Amino acid sequence: MEEIICGFTISFNGPYYSNFVASIISLEKNLKSRGIKTVYVFPSEVKEFGWIYYLENLTDKIYYIDYAPHSIKNFVQIRKILKKERVNIVYSRMSGWDFPSRLAFPFLPVIWHMDYRVNVVDKKRRFLNFIKFRLLGFGKTFHIASSMPVADAINTLKPKNRAISIPNSLDFSRLNIRAEHSISKPYKLLIFGWLPIVKGMDTVLDAVTKLNDKEDFCKLLISSQPFTEEYMEERYGDHLPAFIRMIPPTDNVSELYDEADIMISASRSESFSFCLAEAIYSGLPVIFSDIEGTSWAREFKDAYEFKTADTEDLIRVLNTIKTDITEDEIRFNRDLMQKKYSMDAWSNKINNYILEIMNGFKD
Repeated sequence: MEEIICGFTISFNGPYYSNFVASIISLEKNLKSRGIKTVYVFPSEVKEFGWIYYLENLTDKIYYIDYAPHSIKNFVQIRKILKKERVNIVYSRMSGWDFPSRLAFPFLPVIWHMDYRVNVVDKKRRFLNFIKFRLLGFGKTFHIASSMPVADAINTLKPKNRAISIPNSLDFSRLNIRAEHSISKPYKLLIFGWLPIVKGMDTVLDAVTKLNDKEDFCKLLISSQPFTEEYMEERYGDHLPAFIRMIPPTDNVSELYDEADIMISASRSESFSFCLAEAIYSGLPVIFSDIEGTSWAREFKDAYEFKTADTEDLIRVLNTIKTDITEDEIRFNRDLMQKKYSMDAWSNKINNYILEIMNGFKD
């Protein structure tokens, strides 16, 4: 088989070392161990973030271009860079550079790795995704989804090559682990509010407001981003309730889980929730909405499901949650999480898929 040179077009511009970043680094190490060469294209702002230095120390082929998703400009830049580097397979992760990568190299195998939900229920979104996966995903376009529900959704569109599911992975080294966990009122509830309505912040706020009207039931810790702050200002103005504490973005996520008693994922839409998985591994009881993207959490101990966007059902769960988590339950969750969502297992699966494609794999 000819030498493999994989061109990565990764439209990720997060400022912090995260599970996403750790997965890129894990995959780079795995590819290098098998003799596969790599070239990366990232948005230009990534140059200013500390985490990129970890990857720069592993490979000397990183290019930075101004991010203009789905644009002719990025199409031309990506084509010029990867053609110069003589890549023979392209791996596009996240949205924004998937179309340009496919169109820039119509005869090469191109992998689209989706870290997001694919909507095939809403008629307009289904039509747009039909165009994407059936028409723009032509030829040797292959699809990796971060959860089975996302893969199933893509496959209803009948792409040329069926989507496979490779669930996301966790960097366990970032997390502290409790031996056991006991909680009492007022509970400290942790939520992540990057996109407030998508993440169900309104449902959580309505629920805890009702509960706190009757007693000192809980404190709410909100890991916030600019969108979160805008939403809270619109909702409360200058009168933020005393039970709410906004926490700025942090690279040390273990501090969040160490401080919390319970983590809530109230999302209306998810592909794979990193924070839900991290909370389970850390030893927290978790509450999650009954959407397909978080259904995997059902097999873990001390994981409670409620009806999406249903304030009263969330209140019901919060009133019935178990307050003592045993060492055996935490160990069970940790062992299962390591078995299913380790970085090594994930990068091996991605690597094997690349090799299958380059060896003439056809689904």
